[in-house]
Amino acid sequence: MAETTTETQEGFYVTVFVNAQQWAPLLGPYGSHQEALDNVERARTECRDKWPLDSHWWAFGTAKISAEPNQDLPMGRLES
Repeated sequence: MAETTTETQEGFYVTVFVNAQQWAPLLGPYGSHQEALDNVERARTECRDKWPLDSHWWAFGTAKISAEPNQDLPMGRLES
């Protein structure tokens, strides 16, 4: 049985904006903003390898994402 918590969880992510209305967490969660910043270039490189024509136009950055109590933080889409 999963452990329940009443505290909000937070994590830092490398994110991508593919246009003004579509974004996604790519890598993370990380425990600090600096860890996310340190992985922005890794995300950019992985996206360039997977989507060479489109990813050139995407905006990469970082974000802090919170999960409600008893919810898991999402995994970054490039995490396997």
